[in-house]
Amino acid sequence: MGIGGHLMWTPVIRELHKKHGKLIHLKNEDGKKEVWKNNPYISLIFTPKTYNIHLNDISYAVNSNKTTVVSEFINYDGHIINYYLEELELPKLEVLKCELFFDEDEIKTVEQLKVGLEADYVVIEPNSKLSYTPNRQYPIPKWQEVVNKIFNDVQVVQTGIGGPVLKNVTNLTGKTTFRANVLLIKYAKAFISSEGGLVHGATCVDTPSVVPINSYIPQTLVRYPQNTYISSSSHSPCGSYKECQRCLKEMNSITPESIIEAVKEILNK
Repeated sequence: MGIGGHLMWTPVIRELHKKHGKLIHLKNEDGKKEVWKNNPYISLIFTPKTYNIHLNDISYAVNSNKTTVVSEFINYDGHIINYYLEELELPKLEVLKCELFFDEDEIKTVEQLKVGLEADYVVIEPNSKLSYTPNRQYPIPKWQEVVNKIFNDVQVVQTGIGGPVLKNVTNLTGKTTFRANVLLIKYAKAFISSEGGLVHGATCVDTPSVVPINSYIPQTLVRYPQNTYISSSSHSPCGSYKECQRCLKEMNSITPESIIEAVKEILNK
C-alpha cells in the first residue's frame, strides 16, 4: 500500500476512534510514518486499551501482489474511504478528505519556502510513480504544454521526488518531503497532477486538484467531489503493473487544453 492508500485510511481511523473511544494501534504499519506522524488517534504501542487493526485486512485491491502483474479492484460504487467505513460497520462520510497533522517546525519550514514564491501560485507534479505502474503517467510533453499556457498568468511550482523538470516552473523537485509538499499545496490556488499520493494529500489542506485520469483504477474509488477530473476511460479497471498500451493511449488522448481550462476556471473563482 502506497502513501495514497494510507492517507485514505486517515478519516477511517478517526471514525474508529470516535466509535470505540480508544486509540487505534496500527499493526505492521511503521513504513508510512509520514502519514501517521502527529496523528492524535493512533498509538504506536499495543496495549489492552487500544483498538488494534491491520490495514491490509481490508483492501480495495483484491489481488495486489505485483508478481501477479494485475491488481484486481473491488466492485464498489463509491469512494474507497466509504468502502472501508462500511466494512467496519461505520457510517459513510459525505465530506471526503484525508487528514495530516502538522507540527510547528513543519509549518515554519514551508513558510521559509514560501518566501521565494508569489502570493498566487499553483503546484504541479508531472511525474507519476513509474515503479508502481507506468499507466497513470500523463505525457511529459503535454504537461509542458499546460505550463506554457498558464505560467504567464500564475507562478507554477513543480514539486515531487524526482523525474523530468519542466520549463517555465519554479523547481522544488527533490527539495521537500511529502508532508512539506502537502503544506506547500495548502497555500496554492490549485494542484495539478495525475492520480497519486499528493492528490490525496491535497484533500488534507482543502486545495482543489485538476487530475487527468484513465482506466487504470475504477474512478469512483478515488474521485473527490472537490476536484476536477479530466477523464479518458475505455477499459476500466485495468490494474496492470506493466505497461498497458490502452491506458497510455487514453492518457495521450487527454488534451492539454482541457487541463488548462480546468485550471483557469479555478483561478478565476
